[in-house]
Amino acid sequence: MKTQQLTQIALIGEQRVFIDALAHQFESDTKLAVVGLGSPVENGLSDVILARPHLVILDVDSPVSNAIDIAKQVRDLTENTKLVLLVGRISAALIQLANEVAVDGILSKAERLNILADSIHQIAAGESRFSPNVEQYATYDPKQNRYALLCETPLATLSEKQVIILRHFAHGASAKNVAQRLGLSKKSVECHKQRIMYKLGLHDRVHLTRFAIREGLIEP
Repeated sequence: MKTQQLTQIALIGEQRVFIDALAHQFESDTKLAVVGLGSPVENGLSDVILARPHLVILDVDSPVSNAIDIAKQVRDLTENTKLVLLVGRISAALIQLANEVAVDGILSKAERLNILADSIHQIAAGESRFSPNVEQYATYDPKQNRYALLCETPLATLSEKQVIILRHFAHGASAKNVAQRLGLSKKSVECHKQRIMYKLGLHDRVHLTRFAIREGLIEP
């Protein structure tokens, strides 16, 4: 009799109470096996990656900017691993940025744990799954494996690099700090900042920060 292979799952998140509850739900499932638990704050990503999971679930309970950065790290390190975002608050900005890392699912933390487990089974089987409340922001294109926003946000006018720079400035970083973090010259960062402000019709750092909060890029 052929032994059924378990879907190996790793969970990454800062809210350990919720992560532990989800892990407990999965451990009672005969088709799922939790092989790693990690926290981005505690640099737990490397341990999770070493487990070589089939599927990584990232609990997005931090600013979108941090979550997407972590998702990109996971995607870079585990190209063939399926990636699911577990979110408390869904926004157009989250969907737009999630498309950049080609996630296999965006699931709401408001769903019951058994419903989340069912969705994980479907994703493991090769489907893409998104909670119903995602559909108020976008429609899914199965051919492109992407969500198309029903209403484009102003972020759509910015390049990926400009969105990253915007997030850093909104967090209060100086042009010098942004340049050091991204490996760019200070002059290049300042030019990007001017283009960002022009495209968005903003005039100072205060309005830029308010915009980032409104779009879900950073927490208030």
